[in-house]
Parts: sequence; C-alpha cells; structure tokens
Amino acid sequence: MARPRLYGKATSVIIYDSRVDALWDARGPVGLYANRIARRGQRYAKQEAPVRRGRMRKSIHGDTARRGRRHRIARVRSKAYYSYWVHEGTEANFGGKYLRGEPGRKSAGFWRPGMKNPWPKYTKRGVMGQDGNPFLERAMFRTMRDFT
Repeated sequence: MARPRLYGKATSVIIYDSRVDALWDARGPVGLYANRIARRGQRYAKQEAPVRRGRMRKSIHGDTARRGRRHRIARVRSKAYYSYWVHEGTEANFGGKYLRGEPGRKSAGFWRPGMKNPWPKYTKRGVMGQDGNPFLERAMFRTMRDFT
C-alpha cells in the first residue's frame, strides 16, 4: 500500500496510473461499455436508414476509439459516399447542368412499379433539392434513451 506523503497541511496519495489506465483499455469496463453502445447504435442506425438497394445500410458500422489518455468514444458511421447527402439533404440546384432535360431510362429517376413519384423535379437550374433524412441522428437519440 502506498504511504501518504505530507506536504504542509495537504496529504497526497500515489495512485498506480497503469491500473487506472486499464479501465479505459479496450477490454476494460469503460471499453466494454463503449462497445455495447456502438453495437446498439449500429443496430438502430441500420433500422432507421432509408433503403433503395441496401448499399448504405450495409456500409453502416459502429466501433470505438481511444481519444487521449482517458477518453474512449463510441461512433457509428456510414461509409457509403452518398450517405452525407442523404443525411443532410441537397441544395435547390444540386446537379446543375448535368441533370437538365427529361429523364431517360438510365437516369437517377428510373421508375419501378409501386413508386409514388419516381422522377426528380426539374427546374431551369437543374434538379430540385432533396430534404435531409437524419437517420444517424435518430439512431443516436434512441441509443441515448437506452443508456441513461
């Protein structure tokens, strides 16, 4: 056991940093708790994600990382290149000159049976913007409710 050292009126105790750092290790209690949060967030994000072909849903992964000496974060992210635009939405003139004119068979508005409005709305400046679908944000709030 460490002996207390007296410094004037205050007493200090030496704590073994290696034992305390083991708490924040990947297999320590803090790391295991962060892993549980990341897995739950990943599951909720996959439930909340919009699906057309399923590529974005398959690219959602949850993991943990160590930030600094005594910080561990749990993160959930989508690795599909277009997930940012789905999550945040697009501007009113997104696409500009490339998407003018009538949509063809190979365009972004390929129609499938059962679709309500398959074609994007066209203006003189290009395609109308898409509203954001913050599926990762909704998954984060669901996860926070479970772990409070």
